[in-house]
Amino acid sequence: MEEFCERGLKPVMQEAIERVTDGTDRVCCTFDTDVLDHAAALATQFPGPLGLPAYDAMRLVQGFAQAGAGAFMARRSG
Repeated sequence: MEEFCERGLKPVMQEAIERVTDGTDRVCCTFDTDVLDHAAALATQFPGPLGLPAYDAMRLVQGFAQAGAGAFMARRSG
């Protein structure tokens, strides 16, 4: 989360997409709802401080989808 705060979502996301798509045919991305800000995921069992805002999570999903991610799933913990 510190890197997102320091560099911003867009450059971190672009670097991640470049790394995971280099030399691959398909990418499947998942994330756990524990990464979300507590206000966006009230039922999360183990919320952490400074979670990812829901809007930024949506931007991540869109960014990976536009890069050709084969699937993108969010799972609820617990």
